[in-house]
Amino acid sequence: MRRWLPYAVVPVTFAAGLWQKWPCHSAGWPYNRALIFGKLCYSDLPVLYADRGLAEGHFPYATERSFEYPVILGYLADLTARLASSAQSYFLLNLLVLLACTLVTVWATIALVDGHGALPWRLRGVGGRPGEVLGRGGWAGLLVAASLVLALTGTINWDMVPVMFVSLAMLAWARHRPHLAGLAIGLGTATKLYPALLLFALLVLTFSTRRWRPFLQAAAAAAGAWVAVNLPVMVLFPHGWAVFWELNSQREADFGSVFYALGLIGSATPAALNAVSIVLFGLSLAGIGFFAPRRLEVLVLLTIAAFLITNKVYSPQYVLWLLPLAVVAGASLPVIAAWQLAETAYWWAVWKHLLMAIPDRLYAAVVFVRIAAELLLCVAVLANRKLVPDQPIVGDEHPARAQEVDGDVAVARGA
Repeated sequence: MRRWLPYAVVPVTFAAGLWQKWPCHSAGWPYNRALIFGKLCYSDLPVLYADRGLAEGHFPYATERSFEYPVILGYLADLTARLASSAQSYFLLNLLVLLACTLVTVWATIALVDGHGALPWRLRGVGGRPGEVLGRGGWAGLLVAASLVLALTGTINWDMVPVMFVSLAMLAWARHRPHLAGLAIGLGTATKLYPALLLFALLVLTFSTRRWRPFLQAAAAAAGAWVAVNLPVMVLFPHGWAVFWELNSQREADFGSVFYALGLIGSATPAALNAVSIVLFGLSLAGIGFFAPRRLEVLVLLTIAAFLITNKVYSPQYVLWLLPLAVVAGASLPVIAAWQLAETAYWWAVWKHLLMAIPDRLYAAVVFVRIAAELLLCVAVLANRKLVPDQPIVGDEHPARAQEVDGDVAVARGA
């Protein structure tokens, strides 16, 4: 029974999230600012259902008010809309989809931790050590399943779908399945853009091992999967398909970004904001590539955190992108708690800011605190990891060499 506890907790967490959003849901999801922002129960899902032609049965990319998300989310939005009869049923259908994605994410987190080494922290409870109660993977899964930020933001948008693909991609790579890892990356990138960043982490690992075949297999599978799901919309609805790319290229400094917060306290927004954001992110990647430990989970966490910190927008549900990574990468419990507290403060502040119920400077301060907490998370993960290679050599033709590397790692860890 204990090994099923993380999975049993997921529906409880989503039930808590539904209870938190009940004022909006019970009212039928009207776009009433005093309700959706004042009661902190906003969700994109019913808004898109009513405002993008989904309620009338239109395909998301076929209307004048085109759908501003990649195609897998368009397919999902269209399918659930055809099964729904109201904004309320649409929200509940998508809640079930997101719950299922979370269950898969928890499973992948457990499998990745159990098969990828011991956690660098210990949880002391009824049984003393994690292995005596749930196993180290079970504890990791429970931390994801019972997360406060999952309850609060899990149904704001469809972000648990790409989170699931990222988790599956990491697990497939750790299990020597580069084709499956690439497939998950390609599907994830067709859901939200950020899963493509996993290819950078895999590239860094590839430079270290000098074994290019697994990376090329993963990259080819990712490209093939992405093209396969995008091509129908690209051909049939090219204008609707391009909306996502146009929006992101033309977007100004938006809610939650460091640039937006600086503007609120009187600093001028950079004239070439896109270039500044790209340069800052590129410098971050260079630092990660040169100095970060050659561990997949650490590289992915640092890369996605760098993207979030230098991006032009930060929606409150983006915290979910880091949630399984923070657990798998081994952040300590106090750091995870502090980081989630800062993210929760931001979740509260953004709705109050949209309602114009708090001063701009207070909202900006919360943005800076959230960014500081993300940086703390990254530093804590680096501090808890030994700078030794720990990524299995995928497809190694010399088993004796692989055993030698594993032995060296074990010695370095003090095993």
